[in-house]
Amino acid sequence: MKALYIEDLNTYLVKVPPGNYLINGEKVTGPQEITCKDLAVESISYKTNIIKYETPEGDISEEEYKKKLNELDLVDEWDNWPDLDSEFAYRRFVNGCKCIRERVEVLTKVNVQITKVKHEVNKFLTPIWKLDGVSELYRYDREGACWEIILNKMNELGMVHEEKVDYSVTQNKKVWGGTTLRFLTGFGKYFLRNFEPKTQRVTYEEYTKIYNSDKKFLENTIQYNYNLTFGQRNLDTKKFADNLETLKATLGRVEPKQKTYSVYMKCHRMLNDIIDATKGDVVKEYLDSV
Repeated sequence: MKALYIEDLNTYLVKVPPGNYLINGEKVTGPQEITCKDLAVESISYKTNIIKYETPEGDISEEEYKKKLNELDLVDEWDNWPDLDSEFAYRRFVNGCKCIRERVEVLTKVNVQITKVKHEVNKFLTPIWKLDGVSELYRYDREGACWEIILNKMNELGMVHEEKVDYSVTQNKKVWGGTTLRFLTGFGKYFLRNFEPKTQRVTYEEYTKIYNSDKKFLENTIQYNYNLTFGQRNLDTKKFADNLETLKATLGRVEPKQKTYSVYMKCHRMLNDIIDATKGDVVKEYLDSV
């Protein structure tokens, strides 16, 4: 029998094989998986015991029955009785006795193979336990973790969340909205576009890498858009806009190769977004990473 001991919960997860067992004083029939705080396991088997024989003269024990039977069994080695009276006395005794039996339980201690594991590493990362061996994989609620990162960053910036708000309403306002990451509105647009993290099976090392990457991307994206909308008026916006137009014209003269065409188009789109954002009297302050 195998079990996991979940250390931080002080709980056993037990894989009960087929059969009958007494676990911590309670009868359990396998196969099934159970949880318990303590672990004392015994297998249950059954045997039948003779408790007595009922005779016309009264009850006798099994030992008395065997003794009497031995006294009356006078048959010789060729299965012959010395006389009819002897055979009749034997058969009358045997036929007059009724054997009374009882079924009793037999408990046998079971050795349990125990593996120690931890419960949740955090509220978004849960071990995938395998009773046939400890798995190195975790179930990572990546979407939930990203939501928390976004909420914390928005709260830090004083942004107010509303479940249903059109992206146009959020222009130049400290309001953001939405209930799915893909369509979060804020800063006058869908600021995450098609960002759709899903629950994943990962190793702890993979989780750390993914979480840190998501955190950096989300916080930088939010901070960038916040600075773009509410930053300090400390740039020569006309000169900046002129430089962007020059950059756009220069990029337009580049002849990309087939392998880099998608990257080239992405640069065009990003540059157009920046130019659109700089129009008017909106102050611009860009992060170093952009």
